[in-house]
Amino acid sequence: MGYFLQMFCIVLALTACGPRIDTGRNHDPSQWPVTPPESESESESESESGNTRGSSSCFESTPSSIPTEIQTLCTAELKSNAVFAKIAPILCDQGKMLTAINNPSCGWDGSPSNKNKYLHRFYTEKDTTKDYEDVTASIVHAPVSADRYTRPISLAFENYEEFKRQGFQWTAGTRELKNLSSTKWEQGIQYRFRADKDVYEVGYQGQTKRYQLSPTLSAQINYATGDFERIIKFAQVVLFSEQPDHSTLALRLENRAVSSQGLFERAKKSALELDYEAMEKGYRNATTP
Repeated sequence: MGYFLQMFCIVLALTACGPRIDTGRNHDPSQWPVTPPESESESESESESGNTRGSSSCFESTPSSIPTEIQTLCTAELKSNAVFAKIAPILCDQGKMLTAINNPSCGWDGSPSNKNKYLHRFYTEKDTTKDYEDVTASIVHAPVSADRYTRPISLAFENYEEFKRQGFQWTAGTRELKNLSSTKWEQGIQYRFRADKDVYEVGYQGQTKRYQLSPTLSAQINYATGDFERIIKFAQVVLFSEQPDHSTLALRLENRAVSSQGLFERAKKSALELDYEAMEKGYRNATTP
């Protein structure tokens, strides 16, 4: 999906405006910026715009059987890892989104409008007394091969400085994306991520790996493992399906949670906005000459 930036959209969910404050106040909710509560109508309108009512069939429809390649991935990587507890049932048991793997009409084509039709929320926390959490999905269709689509992603995790030198774009505010294991994406990478936002630092340590499931289907597994700064949970699966015309569909499914005391509504709104930004930047990186 212009997908890969979604692995980091969680870190922006608490973005706020205003003067920068000292790092020492990061852990004191009483010092966090105050967001005026949104009206119920505003909140519902915002939620609906991210629920892709017009294209829900691409996300909610299920195949008659789960493809063997996906079953293997689910058994080996998703069902055995608690961090994927909210993703595995959607993808592995219900098979939602899988009918879109070979349907380019289900993917956003880079046009400046109608991105909301290609973004879906399977779950959004409604209780504002809790930390913010959601399960989102997006589908992007780009006129490039799967190798071309994933090249910027691979480069970002393997060598972020070179990624920047080549003019690609990652999450705004990124200060560090460090390959801790000095490995390649196909081998699996342990990494550390940090970003500077207006009023505090966000980040985590995680691991990611690309799996070649078949000649035309690959997947990225990506999740946070520790060293958390405001991020409580992050888990992501992305499927890259190369089409007969050598274009690529990127189907992202992501579960994220952030410590949002005092900023719940802002976190929810920012998450939606950043899903859109991720789609745009991912598509742009993939199609940059």
